[in-house]
Amino acid sequence: MSKKSIFSRKSKREKRKKIIITSLVTILVLLLISGITYFAIDYYKSGKIFSKKQSKNIQQEIALGDKSQVQEETKTEAKKEEQIKTSLPTDVNKNSNTSIEGDKYTFSTAEVQRVNEKSTPTDGKKVVFLTFDDGPSMNNTPKILDILKANDVKATFFIMTKNFTDNPATAEVLKRELIEGHAIGNHSSSHDYKKLYPNRKANMNNIMEDFTTANNTLKSILGEGFETKVIRFPGGSMSWKELQPVKEAFAAKGISYVDWNVDSSDAKSLKRTKDEIVAEVKKEVEVNEGAKLDKITILMHDAKAKEATVQALPEIIAYLKGKGYEFRTLK
Repeated sequence: MSKKSIFSRKSKREKRKKIIITSLVTILVLLLISGITYFAIDYYKSGKIFSKKQSKNIQQEIALGDKSQVQEETKTEAKKEEQIKTSLPTDVNKNSNTSIEGDKYTFSTAEVQRVNEKSTPTDGKKVVFLTFDDGPSMNNTPKILDILKANDVKATFFIMTKNFTDNPATAEVLKRELIEGHAIGNHSSSHDYKKLYPNRKANMNNIMEDFTTANNTLKSILGEGFETKVIRFPGGSMSWKELQPVKEAFAAKGISYVDWNVDSSDAKSLKRTKDEIVAEVKKEVEVNEGAKLDKITILMHDAKAKEATVQALPEIIAYLKGKGYEFRTLK
């Protein structure tokens, strides 16, 4: 046999061997790739690893926000809003500013204001109206409600509705006020003196718009059945010029405003102490009694800075009970 023939057969065997080896290697590689792919998918489903594309998506989600998370949060917020709607107080006295139970404590706001202005004769019945402006606040209003409940006393809360924008959780405090039998008054949305009384002169359009906004906000929290016809002008009605046309415009809508004849002085200074507040209330009550005024309207505040008011309240209530006053609310 020639060398050429031998080399030819050997070359063919080598080629077949290479083909077989190559095929085996290819099969092993394919099996390896399949295995890796399988485990990769399995791990991916378990959240263990991420593909390049998925990593890119994650980076985009970090930069732009996870849309699915945003959608989930939106659903959660919508659910919360729905819960608020479904948890509206069910005992609102329809077209009133109190609960059904709280209605028995109410008194005519217009009559009380006539007493404040000393334009109506007294009837000898000692009645006191505790009023709180500028709330609700998360730190002080619940404490005030606890004190009122412990003493079986009702009050009127004049609400500044921008509080609900600043802290939506205060809406639950408002609901509690109504549920526990207190009366709700409108104290404007903004409480912005420059807007309501530019150059100390009443601006009819701004005032009406501001109070309407506040009323709509109150309804959104307490339900369409709620309706307050009681307002208190920020700063009181006695502080501003040209307010008479505004008073008449509210009166035409059946809305009464009310001031006070006892100022607790809790808004005069942030440094006002509990003892100073109690002393001022006692002094002014005695002045009113000396003037034969038997309907006392006390101005206090439940804003977040009024901790001294909270501290003074139990003593004020005890003092008034000791003098034989009946506690009522404004309607």
